[in-house]
Amino acid sequence: MEFYHFFCSKKGGKPMVWAFAAFLILFLEGCQKEEKRISPPEKPVSESSSVPKSEDPATIDPEKLQAESSETEKEEVDWKKYVEDDEYMAKPLELGELLVENPESLTRLNPDKPVWVDKENGQVILQGWVCQTRVPLEFFICQGKGYLRTMPYVEEGMPGTVLQFNGPKSHESILSVDVPASIIHAGLLAIGLKPGKPVQFQPEYVPPTGDTVEIFVRWKNAEGKQVECRGQEMIIDHYSRKKMEVPWVFAGSFFYKDDEGNQRYAADSEGEIVGVSNFPSVLLDVPQPSTSSNESLLYQANEKQIPPRGTPVTILLGKEKKETTHE
Repeated sequence: MEFYHFFCSKKGGKPMVWAFAAFLILFLEGCQKEEKRISPPEKPVSESSSVPKSEDPATIDPEKLQAESSETEKEEVDWKKYVEDDEYMAKPLELGELLVENPESLTRLNPDKPVWVDKENGQVILQGWVCQTRVPLEFFICQGKGYLRTMPYVEEGMPGTVLQFNGPKSHESILSVDVPASIIHAGLLAIGLKPGKPVQFQPEYVPPTGDTVEIFVRWKNAEGKQVECRGQEMIIDHYSRKKMEVPWVFAGSFFYKDDEGNQRYAADSEGEIVGVSNFPSVLLDVPQPSTSSNESLLYQANEKQIPPRGTPVTILLGKEKKETTHE
């Protein structure tokens, strides 16, 4: 305050200017004191503390979340409703019936995944869904799950439910299965198929190699009748408009080490199971030049031969059936 009286006196010169300066100094000093008074001390971060990660709503513990949120949120949240109410949930699609003649003789490769080996017929059996019916393709089969989500707010002209697939390649594939490619790889080995080598682009193009794999798809139509077709029938050449004719070969993908030194299987990391564009990481590939450039994709979905999106399917992967001639 002594500074204030000095600045306001004639001795200090220009009283009005100095008065304003003194007022500004006092105001700033007061703000600093107030900030120190109301700011809480910093909370030390313990080694055991961790930043919460986003979770699947289906795995959230409502009571735990409500207890944690009550400390930081003034408004209570009904987490139980958030988890259980269909308005906020994505309901998993049903896989439906396994469409094989001998289900009791199959050997399941993984207790949690819909994948079996049929040693009697030399086939790997998968269950999945139709994820796309009218798109340009880079893949025929990808890894991913299907969900039916009920929207909480519906605008006029918008659907009340939306079919969703969480696979990274599901927007450019016809079929989606909740099975890692590495398990399918093991199944193909179990029925006697041998992998070759993935496609090579440098220094020159070398097509993928490996044993030929036949793919058949089965589903139930609207009348409940079982339908079956070869995988190639569900795909057409974008330019000729003819059904795909080339086979698939067991290229086998490859292993690599991630940034932490862990060994990874590329087809698992990318969700790539059966391709129609050449990728070194895919499990089954086409032995012909087929670009992955979006503006020049060679194949597209054959909508006329594909059931509606979300339809459960049974997929059979097996050895190429060679016709025998009789003299």
